[in-house]
Amino acid sequence: IDALSISQEETFERNEEGKRMRTIYKAAREVVIWLGEEGDDSSRAMELIKTLSEASDEGTSRKLREKGVWQALGQLMVRPYWDRVWAMQELV
Repeated sequence: IDALSISQEETFERNEEGKRMRTIYKAAREVVIWLGEEGDDSSRAMELIKTLSEASDEGTSRKLREKGVWQALGQLMVRPYWDRVWAMQELV
């Protein structure tokens, strides 16, 4: 188990640790991130992410057409966590 916390205020630390992140994430069996408290339909957004993962294996899903699920995902994606470019790179 390894934990990585990078001070966003310290430019040198952020740059040095950022270089190591690809190696760390590539070797990880599991990655856990904190997106903040549940709110703005974030539980629906997380269900949509799970459904998208399953749909890619099994084909399309009716859940992808449920009212409000895409809006919920949009709300999740505007949280401050995603302001850091490396977070989006790791998601992709």
